[in-house]
Amino acid sequence: MSGKALDRDTRVRVIQCHQLGLQTKDIVKKTGVSERSIRRLVAKFKASPSAGVPTPSKSTGRPTKISETSLRLMRRSVDITPTLTARKLKEENPQLLGKVTVRTVSGALHRRLGFTKVSARRKPALNEKQRKSRKAFAKKYLNWPLEKWRSVLWTDESSFLVSDNKGKKVWVRKGIDRDDPKYCALTIKHPASLMVWGGFGYGGKGPLVILPKNVMVNQQVYLKILENNLGECFANSGAEILQQDGAPAHRANSVKKWLQENEIDYITDWPSNSPDINPIENLWGLLKRELREKDTSTVEKLETELRAAWDKIPDTTLQNLADSVPTRLTKIRKTGLSSHK
Repeated sequence: MSGKALDRDTRVRVIQCHQLGLQTKDIVKKTGVSERSIRRLVAKFKASPSAGVPTPSKSTGRPTKISETSLRLMRRSVDITPTLTARKLKEENPQLLGKVTVRTVSGALHRRLGFTKVSARRKPALNEKQRKSRKAFAKKYLNWPLEKWRSVLWTDESSFLVSDNKGKKVWVRKGIDRDDPKYCALTIKHPASLMVWGGFGYGGKGPLVILPKNVMVNQQVYLKILENNLGECFANSGAEILQQDGAPAHRANSVKKWLQENEIDYITDWPSNSPDINPIENLWGLLKRELREKDTSTVEKLETELRAAWDKIPDTTLQNLADSVPTRLTKIRKTGLSSHK
């Protein structure tokens, strides 16, 4: 790959390999770049790491319009305020960016600094009392060894909507009528939904309980779920401790009495507004992503696809999620904020 300047994607791969601690010879194998070029690129990066991925020494095209000084300012600004737009960045720095277009600023953020625009992740809004409660919970349970977390059965409910997604994608080309019915999927104005309950542990998962249409989870319904399914969940997962959140149905006196009578150990002080600590939330997200490519246009089809997706969740996924709890608690102990990655 000698004799011409490395393209940006190749330079990014080389720097990423370097940051991961790979030796030069290993980077050669992964990227096909010569040792000499790798050493030069890494040396330039070490000399000015804040400027991002080094640009070629000799440009073969149009000279860059944004200086290294401007790039460093842009990086700092966006690191501090991730919601900053390219237009706002240009307006707030007229001396450095006043002579370039918004498009140029946006392109530099993406191609030269490696930023990508993504949707902000949704995380629970927490008041001060909830933050303190979460930090106290994290402090208390960080003392648990990993083996004890592996004995927890993680449970919760979730809802899934009947979708207008019929699991199909279509080929389109320039000039076609996108409103032609053959290129469209019909939307559902007020979609039906299914409420489900599930539980998993390090050693496996229980059955996915799908509630009848229009049935809400109150204490009577929840008790019936536990009576009919908790034993199988414990048996399949090898778990010994029940986790449930503080939903009214879960903390009803009748439920507490049943758990006590059946000598079921459970976490009694789960903090409110803390779905991010419970790794089963990741399973619900996994199922919803899986269903995007499936035909879930009727309640019956949704139920079929849900059960199939639940059944094929690999054991390694369950194990990794169960083992992620200490890391979540470590993050929460520092700030009380969300632990989601």
